[in-house]
Amino acid sequence: MAFLKRESGQIHYETMGKGEPLLMLRGLGRSSRYWLGFEQRLAKSFKVIQMDMRGLGRTSLPMAWTDSMDDLADDCVALLDHLKIKSAHVFGLSLGGMVALRLGSRHAARCRSLVIANASSADYPGFRLDPLAIKDIVIGRIRGQLHEALLARTIPSAVAKVRGPEILQKWAAIREEEGLPMESVLKQLVAAARFTIRGRLKEGDVPILFVYGSLDGLVPHSNTRRMHKLVPGSSLQEIKGASHEIHVGHEIQLVKVLKEFCREAS
Repeated sequence: MAFLKRESGQIHYETMGKGEPLLMLRGLGRSSRYWLGFEQRLAKSFKVIQMDMRGLGRTSLPMAWTDSMDDLADDCVALLDHLKIKSAHVFGLSLGGMVALRLGSRHAARCRSLVIANASSADYPGFRLDPLAIKDIVIGRIRGQLHEALLARTIPSAVAKVRGPEILQKWAAIREEEGLPMESVLKQLVAAARFTIRGRLKEGDVPILFVYGSLDGLVPHSNTRRMHKLVPGSSLQEIKGASHEIHVGHEIQLVKVLKEFCREAS
C-alpha cells in the first residue's frame, strides 16, 4: 500500500507486474478494489498502476463540488511524476474513461495510448445513463439491495448466474471496509455532467480505442459510438456479451484487446 501526498490529503495507489506501464482508472463511486483481481491478469503483461480517485477508497484527498475531470487528470499526472514514469498506457472504465480522455487532451505526451470503455460525454443529446437503470438502482438502494440492482445492470445475466453470489460477497466486503461515499459519488456526477471532448483531441495526438460491451445495462453504448465519431483517428470495438463491468466474465478477451492495442500504439 502506497500513498502520494497532495495539497489536501493523500492518494492511494498500488503497482504490480513488469513491462510497459498501464494506468487503470475505475468508474463512478468505485475504488481500485472493485477491479476484483482483473489487475492481476494485466500485471502478467504490464506494469500495472492502480489508484483511488479523490473521495474514494483509501484516498484521503477529498473530492470538491468544484472539481472537474481536469483535476482528476492532474492527479494522474502527479502520480506518474511521483513514480518517475514519463508516459503510460491508460485504461479507463466509465467515469475513469472520462478522466483518461481529459488526461489525453491536457497531457498528451504522458499517454502512450488510451483505451476507453463504456464512457459518455455531454457533447450530444441523449441518455448518458439508462433511465430504467437509474430507477432500478434507486429502488434497490431504498430496499437495501443496491448491489443486487447494480449486479443486474452491470454484469451479464449469464455471468451473474454463475458468479453472482461471489461478486456480491466481494462487493459487500469492500463496502463494509470503505463505506458508501455518496457525497463523493454526487460530486463525481456533477463533474461528469460537465465533461465534454468535442474539439479537444486531434488525430495523431494519442492512439485511442473506444470499447463497449454489447449488453451494457447502465450506459447506453450509443454513447461510445458518438464519442468515437467526435475523436478523429480513434478506433472502435465491441465486446459481445459484455456489460458495463466490461472485464467481468470477459477477462481473457479484454486482456487480448488491451495487449494488442497497446502493442500497436507503442
